[in-house]
Amino acid sequence: MKVILFLLAFLLVSQSETRKIQADQVELAIDCGSFVEFRTEDGITYQKDQYFSESKVADYSLDSEKNGVEIRFTKDQGLYFTERHQDYNFHYNLPLQQEGKYVIILRFTELYFQTRNKRQFNINIGDKTVRGQVDIAAEVQ
Repeated sequence: MKVILFLLAFLLVSQSETRKIQADQVELAIDCGSFVEFRTEDGITYQKDQYFSESKVADYSLDSEKNGVEIRFTKDQGLYFTERHQDYNFHYNLPLQQEGKYVIILRFTELYFQTRNKRQFNINIGDKTVRGQVDIAAEVQ
């Protein structure tokens, strides 16, 4: 099984018995909203954002108020300061090289809205909703 990690970036990784993702397991890692690659402390290289439908980008590293915010639970701060969003649906068409089972890991941070119910979204894979009404601000409060 391979793994896909989505973070405001996402990544595809080969299945493993270990909990920590190893760089050689990664099939695809994308830093959503970013125009450059990002390499994590663990050696995973996130490609610049690609494979997306029409949507908008925000880069909070350029915002003096947001740039100083510390993202908890990560050493890879720079990975979390860009995002792709839209007022309605948008999607990614990932170029999977072969059929098979993949693990998808989604990692999010919310730097724009600080209160619940301001940004909610569904996560669909194919035609199936795998998580509905995600509200990141509500989950961390």
